[in-house]
Amino acid sequence: MGHIVNRDRNQFNFSARQSSLKAGLTKMFAALVWATLALRVYLGATVAVQEGGTALYGALASFQNFTVLTTLLIALVLTTATTSRLGRTLSGPSASTLAAVSVALVALIYHILLRNLWQPQGLWRLVDVLLHYVIPALFVVYWWCAAPKRGLTVSHLLWWPAYPLIYAAATLLRGHFTGQYPYPFFDVTTLGVGAVLLRVSGLLALFVGLSVLFLALARWQVRIPTRGR
Repeated sequence: MGHIVNRDRNQFNFSARQSSLKAGLTKMFAALVWATLALRVYLGATVAVQEGGTALYGALASFQNFTVLTTLLIALVLTTATTSRLGRTLSGPSASTLAAVSVALVALIYHILLRNLWQPQGLWRLVDVLLHYVIPALFVVYWWCAAPKRGLTVSHLLWWPAYPLIYAAATLLRGHFTGQYPYPFFDVTTLGVGAVLLRVSGLLALFVGLSVLFLALARWQVRIPTRGR
């Protein structure tokens, strides 16, 4: 009887150490993401001032970027996962998977369409590597190893696309009045409305395809008893 109690106690202690390690690593990752966001916003503000604008405008303009918005979502998911009851929603299965799908889209689009359009130097190069290489890779690993997945259903595929759709609509509306677009494939002035809508449709189709893939992986993982979440 005693050895059973000791075994159960050892298992509990091991589980507690695992949970503590997981929480610690999550907090470290969250700190990295927040620091990256802060540096990106700082650089945006600096460029705005150099171009005769205001630091506030430059800081706010940073969030016109889908990469920055998605990184903010990741920061919130990671932070709330270990700090508050709000984490049950913001770091729950749906929000975590939406963030994983979105950052996978960010990495793919950057590597396929955008990385050759500029040659960042200095701190911009650091931010570029963190936003488009390090954070996407680490968050997908986090999602697979630590994010909850129970409760995900096909119905989530109906509302996850609302995020890129709302972003695209807001970007096109703003561009209509300002003539400024954060990405070349949104540039109605250069490409025309039809070509832009075709590209947006393609990006949305890619997002949906990634959503289906991540949903399938999540549901497969949940079926494994030793890894179910």
